[in-house]
This record gives sequence, C-alpha cells and structure tokens, in this order.
Amino acid sequence: CHGYYVEPVLDNEGQPILPPNESATSINADFGSFSQKEVSQLRGHVVVIQAGRRLEADRAVLHRDPKTGKINTIDLYGNVRAYMPGRMIVGDHEHLVLQGKAGQIDNVYYRVLLVNEEDVPGHQKSLTENTIQLVGLTAWGKASQAIQTSPGHTEYKNATYTTCAPSSNEWHLMAKDIKLNKDTGRGSAHNAFFIIGGIPVLYTPYLNFPINKDRKTGFLFPIIGSTGTSGTQLGFPFYFNMFPI
Repeated sequence: CHGYYVEPVLDNEGQPILPPNESATSINADFGSFSQKEVSQLRGHVVVIQAGRRLEADRAVLHRDPKTGKINTIDLYGNVRAYMPGRMIVGDHEHLVLQGKAGQIDNVYYRVLLVNEEDVPGHQKSLTENTIQLVGLTAWGKASQAIQTSPGHTEYKNATYTTCAPSSNEWHLMAKDIKLNKDTGRGSAHNAFFIIGGIPVLYTPYLNFPINKDRKTGFLFPIIGSTGTSGTQLGFPFYFNMFPI
C-alpha cells in the first residue's frame, strides 16, 4: 500500500493569516525557566504555534531582542517537527525567526503537498479518499538543511527530491540545492543528478520543474516502465503549451 498523506489540522484552522508583525505566538511546554533579560529555556513537549505554523520539539531556547526585550528567535532541539499548510519537516535542530516567519532546520526529512487550492474542496482543510485524486504532485526527500525565507518559499541543501511513494526506488533527484516556490508553482535544482533505481543516469547544472498542475512548456517528470519484449523503458515527455492561460 503506497498510502497517502493527510495534512494535520492546525490549531488556528479557518482564521485569517495576519502579517508577521500582527500575528500572535503561543509557546507551551512541561517545564521552563524564564528571564526578562537573558535567554529562557523550555523542556518537554515544547509546542510553538503561529498563524499557519505549528512547531514541536523536546527542548527550546528563547532569545530576546536586546533593545525591545521581546522574544525574537527560538532554537528548537530534539525531534523537531514543523507543520505548515501543505508541508511537514522533521529534523534535529531549528532556528526560528518569529516576526519574519523564517527559519532553518538541520538534517531533515520533508514532505510537500503540491496542490492547487482550487482543486481541493475546502482549500486543503481536509483530504479524504474522495479528494485525494484531485491532488497534484506530492513530493518528499531528505536534506542537510531546509531554509524557509518566507511563507511558500523553501530551499533545501544537499537534498533529494522525488514524487514516488516512499516504498518505491524508481527515481529521484539528488542536488546541491533545490528550491520550491509555491507562489510560482515551480521548483529548481542546481548541480542535479537524476537517479533511477539507485543508478545515476543524467547530470544537469540546472533543472526547472513543475510543482503544481499549472501548464507550462517544458519537460515533464519521467515515465518508467518495462515490457516482456523490450525490457526496461525510460521516457522524458516534453509538453508544449499551445494555449497559455
């Protein structure tokens, strides 16, 4: 069973996502030591909640702005999980910038739900077996570091990328740098190897690929199959968009 990913419901589901300087941040943990001037530390079931984002970890260190005295950055350690609309990232350590909704996570596995909101009833509020067929590409991989510069813009260092099921080893990309931009619906990879069944078959210094259902001229994801007469077959389909919208 290849299964599918059901996105967890965020605590502020259905509420409008405010600008970073207007959204509140909630932090909970089992134990904590607080300081109004120095760093504060939390331990045990640490949960950080912002509009459109939920973070979990074993331990957290809170840093304050020396001028305002407000908490401006958080370092999370141990079993770090980051949940955002359409994304889940699991890693060892995360450095989080609260106001800019930016951050980076080290040694990560990531899962990205690549979908047009209008294709899913309820705008991703729930995914069931009735709507899963409407979902576009889904991707996952691992990386030495995941960096979020802004909502919808994520960069992965020394990363892999595939739309195959986790139980499959048909193909994946391995690249020094992979960027996913949900605003444009495109992804890009630098210094990338295309690997089939564990064997590198193609190298490219740059690759641009779709991460949603929008139509654009260019190469599509590969088609891999086999027959009893000709053996393994590999195809790189090219799509020409004659009627751009």
